Amino acid sequence: MSFQTISVRQESLPWSWPLRLGAQMPQNRLRAVITAWDSEGRRHEAELAPCPGVHPENLEEALGQWHRQVETLLTANAFAPERWNWTRPAFGLLDLPSGLFRSVLTAVEQLLLSLAQAEHPEEFSLPAAVMMEGSALLALQADAEKGWQEFLQLWGAGFRVFKCKVGRLPARHEYDLLQRMNVHAAGHLRLRLDANRGMDQEGLHFWQSHQASLPIAYWEEAAGLRPQALDETLWDDDAAGSEAAAWILKPTRLGLSRTIALLKDAANQGIPCVLSNAFDSGLSLRASAWIYAAFCANPQPLGYGTTRFLPADSWDSETWGRAEVLIPRHPFSQGKDA
Repeated sequence: MSFQTISVRQESLPWSWPLRLGAQMPQNRLRAVITAWDSEGRRHEAELAPCPGVHPENLEEALGQWHRQVETLLTANAFAPERWNWTRPAFGLLDLPSGLFRSVLTAVEQLLLSLAQAEHPEEFSLPAAVMMEGSALLALQADAEKGWQEFLQLWGAGFRVFKCKVGRLPARHEYDLLQRMNVHAAGHLRLRLDANRGMDQEGLHFWQSHQASLPIAYWEEAAGLRPQALDETLWDDDAAGSEAAAWILKPTRLGLSRTIALLKDAANQGIPCVLSNAFDSGLSLRASAWIYAAFCANPQPLGYGTTRFLPADSWDSETWGRAEVLIPRHPFSQGKDA
């Protein structure tokens, strides 16, 4: 297995509406599409797309590292399938330089997985396509009626699991909308609440005394609130999260191999894992979902509600943000063989 040539194309995708990512409010989602051709003339694609507020590197820095340290490694080496190891960086096929950005590692691993699938399609396939439940991302808004109408639209589309960012508005305002949703759902609502480590003490005390009346599956990174799921904490290679109610995994932030290692570790500890993303395109969403379906012992509704913030792409990104998501047998094939 080997690559012969590689090209890079940069893209700027417009947001569906203004979006704050960490401390930034970028005008567009920037990414690079990496295209490689193997020795048989087959085409492979990967996405290099560090996300503001999620990745420490920006696209310019990631591309610089890609061109300086990675590109020649991929074209100068023939990959021995017998070295394949799902949980080692680059699946054990490459000796990578130290300090490699996770966005760069993810792109490398996407290309290697695509190449392996082309060479050995049955070894790198699921027994059958898998249908999974999706979740919706709901922004709690200062205009309560606007937020309510958005919820009704998503509810009508079949969503029953909602991820909501909390802590940006007065806690009572957020609670009232969530309680209105709960009454409407009549026992069929599940909430994933994310405070982004930004809740003040007043909000914390409010939620400690009010959360029992809502169907909260977990809180993400909200110190002092339980049950707690870990997201950002897992970005540290030495993180330990055995007491968490769930682990939230972003494969493009972690790398595919580390995601698989965490899925296996979670299975051994009996911890549910939720698949999330960093405002990825359809290519990354598909590869990540395939990894999740192949290695997750206790699948949960997918955290792909971010897809409605970006335009549709050639990898059918819009299909990944639905209330039901079909994960194909192969991670990259498109069309009838998918």
